[in-house]
Amino acid sequence: MPNFTLNIGVGGISKKPGVHQGEIAIREYLDLTISIDHDVVDGAPAARFVQNFRTLLEDAELLRGV
Repeated sequence: MPNFTLNIGVGGISKKPGVHQGEIAIREYLDLTISIDHDVVDGAPAARFVQNFRTLLEDAELLRGV
């Protein structure tokens, strides 16, 4: 891994059970690995960033205007 403050590794797509419209169904999930240098970024802001990043990806909010 390169030595940067933030590293995001994109893995494959796996099929797992998940809730969709109130029912359990087999869904596809993108595997991501996020690594943050704790010498530069504290844990609380890093956790908030990861939570916001996940929300943006799941909702595809940035793609709605395209």
